[in-house]
Amino acid sequence: MRGFTEEIIAELKAPDDDCCKLAFLSGAIHAAGTIERTGGESRIVVNRMAAPLLDGALYDMFGVHAVPNEKAVHIGGDVMRILFELGILGVSDEGLTVVNEGIEPHLVVDACCKAAYLRGVFAGAGSMTAGKSGNRLQFAVTYPQFAEDLSTLLSALGVPSFVTGHKEKSITYVKRAQGISDCLVLLGATKTMLAFEAHLAASEQRRELNRVNNVEVANIERAAVAGADQCAAIRYIERTVGLQALDKKLRDVAELRLTESAMAYGEMGEALGISKSTVKYRLEKLTAFSRKLQEQEET
Repeated sequence: MRGFTEEIIAELKAPDDDCCKLAFLSGAIHAAGTIERTGGESRIVVNRMAAPLLDGALYDMFGVHAVPNEKAVHIGGDVMRILFELGILGVSDEGLTVVNEGIEPHLVVDACCKAAYLRGVFAGAGSMTAGKSGNRLQFAVTYPQFAEDLSTLLSALGVPSFVTGHKEKSITYVKRAQGISDCLVLLGATKTMLAFEAHLAASEQRRELNRVNNVEVANIERAAVAGADQCAAIRYIERTVGLQALDKKLRDVAELRLTESAMAYGEMGEALGISKSTVKYRLEKLTAFSRKLQEQEET
């Protein structure tokens, strides 16, 4: 069975509009890409998971293909041009080529481009878990500024998120169930969203069943303790003055309690043809009588 991450990846699609394709490619390559130089030539290497999504958009925008091997995707052609147009490389005030550690603002002006960018980042560096330890959808990226910009992007789309660090990665994550569902919709993973909602409903049902079972167990335990105390009181009456000293109504309840020490008040009432509250009242009266007898003996 595939996990949530694999289900999301299976649903992801490259966008149709050119502006969104640039945003999508920038997100995926910035999140999971590195530059390799071999034999005087440069190429971009990206997480293989993103291969099926990158190829069409790359060819449409730059006329190159994403060539997969066993572990990664290789992108050739005019690598520097691609990285500059995707806002991953820029020029410093000193005129030097530098890596843009955040998100290039002009790529994510419109809401559709913001969502496309998130889709690209998830394809390259996203994951999702849901279970007893909690629910979490996250983007694990290289630069702290990138993680902060992603959080700002999510906020602009109405999804609250958090930023943290783990080992060598900076992580932007969503942990609230509603935020995760909203983010899945933004990613275009509607089937996964429905599966997640079903998972939440099943988890809530299990929690409610456990709560009910715990209440029932607690009630049974309380009833057993109360029944034992009542039996002890009735036996004291039996040893001292005898049950024959009781009127018939109290004696019937006392004899039934001695026979069925753990029987609930309602069941006792059905057996005796009286109400639950009457059973409780008579048992309390028996307990009080037993206590009075003990006090008399002590004096």
